[in-house]
Amino acid sequence: MVAAVLGGVAASAQEEAGPPEAPPDEAHAGGGEVRLGELPPEARRRVRGLWARLCCACPSESWSRTLANCPDGCADAQKGEVVRAVAQGATDGQVLEAQRSRHGPQVLAAPEAEGSAAWVYWAPFLLLLGGAGLVAGVLARWRRGAMTGAAGAALVQAEAPRGEELDAVERELEGMD
Repeated sequence: MVAAVLGGVAASAQEEAGPPEAPPDEAHAGGGEVRLGELPPEARRRVRGLWARLCCACPSESWSRTLANCPDGCADAQKGEVVRAVAQGATDGQVLEAQRSRHGPQVLAAPEAEGSAAWVYWAPFLLLLGGAGLVAGVLARWRRGAMTGAAGAALVQAEAPRGEELDAVERELEGMD
């Protein structure tokens, strides 16, 4: 009885949801079904690499997961598009551009190094270069100060008259009065 009720609930939920989408490793290309496992090994690597470079377009995830890391069914259609495109001979650039034009620039997991987004790539290097310059300047100033202090102390000691010389100068000064 319980199994019949649960089976009826599952069947009605499936009817409301509509037909299931293709699993993530399947797609329809040219009227036939293309499975990820049926692609040559190089094409499978490309598909998985593309999945890692594209974010899931599901609005509930807010672009927070790549297709490779999205286990939810919401990514299945998008994964299928990538499999289909690779099976039809599209280059990685063409697949990325098609996804970008369909879903917007936020679909790309890494920002493009163009326009205002280019600073994202240059900022770490510029900060590192600036930090190295700052450290070099501080060390040079510190070293200059240490040398001036040591040299100045040596100069003062060298120019300061000794006890006998001081007595001789004082006698000469007294004789001039």
